Amino acid sequence: MSDRPMFFHSIREYCIRYPAVLSGIIIYLYLFFAIVRYLVKFHSGNASLLDGIETFDALPFLWLLAYSMIKIIELRHQYLESENKRLLTEKEILTKETQLKTLHDVARAFHHRINTPLTIINFELGFIKKKHPLDSSLQKNIESIEDAINEIKAAILEFAEASTIPPNSNEKQQSH
Repeated sequence: MSDRPMFFHSIREYCIRYPAVLSGIIIYLYLFFAIVRYLVKFHSGNASLLDGIETFDALPFLWLLAYSMIKIIELRHQYLESENKRLLTEKEILTKETQLKTLHDVARAFHHRINTPLTIINFELGFIKKKHPLDSSLQKNIESIEDAINEIKAAILEFAEASTIPPNSNEKQQSH
């Protein structure tokens, strides 16, 4: 008893997966039975041209139906492929946007974490500079340290700006 539902399930799955084969089986079974019926009439001597037309009248429509079914399946397959490509493209865009946002967040955090101590060092250097205004070698060393601090700040700012995407840049890229 349990084999019977499995058998019907297998047939159902096959029909869903291969509808063109199913339509071919139906058409050729119809053709087979129509030929057998016509041959029986022909052998009994009761067959006429009108009987032949009457026997095979549905066959062209069945072939047309099978052809239409195949075309519908092809169109459906093309649609599903294009939809999958569109979804994949959207997923890639979202992934890139997430990566860029993460890069921007990291750059901002990096900028903040480095800039704050540099500002404190720069403030302390200014305090030392005011405390020892007559020591020229110390003033020279402080100025070179300040220059280095400003270069580090400028490099960090460039990195932070480079990782920032201007608004609507995605729309401009997609329209090209």
